Amino acid sequence: MIQRDSSPTTLAFAIPLLQRIVENDRGKESSLMAAGVLANALLKAGRTAEAEQMLRDVIQACVAQGNYRLASGLAGHLLNLLRGDGRFPAALTLAAEMAEYTRRAGLGPWTQLADEAMRLQVLVDMGKYDAVLARVAELRPQLETLPEQSAAAETANPWNVRETLLNTGCKAAVYSEQWAQALAFNGDILRYTAARGADALELARTRFNDYGPLLSLKRYAEARALLHDCRAVFEREKGFQELGAVYSALADLEDTVGERAT
Repeated sequence: MIQRDSSPTTLAFAIPLLQRIVENDRGKESSLMAAGVLANALLKAGRTAEAEQMLRDVIQACVAQGNYRLASGLAGHLLNLLRGDGRFPAALTLAAEMAEYTRRAGLGPWTQLADEAMRLQVLVDMGKYDAVLARVAELRPQLETLPEQSAAAETANPWNVRETLLNTGCKAAVYSEQWAQALAFNGDILRYTAARGADALELARTRFNDYGPLLSLKRYAEARALLHDCRAVFEREKGFQELGAVYSALADLEDTVGERAT
């Protein structure tokens, strides 16, 4: 339920029920999983201090019991909490621990790449853009050659791993003003997004990310054509929030070109 609806009303209804489940399952094999679900619900409700303590306690219990698969998954939630709180060095330390849990759980290469993508996101948060770009460039061949169906157990989807890793590289390129590299990364994301059958709205959202680099490269005609193409899709698909971004970008473009003309 809370995966589909994380509104305050739904969470207020669900959290007491989850607390009862955790209490009733105490001492059972299912107790750690139930506690992990409760911690995630607390996190969604903004009760971060409670969520953090519960996540740490459950991860410690998982490690003690040798349940490294669950420890790996819960470490991802805790890592996101630390990132959201701006505790980047602690998040980086946890990323290394999470990778070790994944390895001990025997999870496959896609899950390992997902862990690495999360580590690189922390490095982007810390402003270490060159290190991120170098590492993404090193990993890109694996995105092409790894088989979709892994021989090992996986907890990550290949398409999500590819797009997350490339998006992380794209952000590092944008923040470091390496515009051509940002366009190359986004081109790969668009190719993978289309290959998995994404709808027109999602494809247009991805294409729209080219606007900033094109503008910075002064490729104004391409930027204008892109915005008009995206606007047509957003209008047809009733992407009202996206339309707002497009009109803002069009105004920005015309302001920039107008200044250039004078």
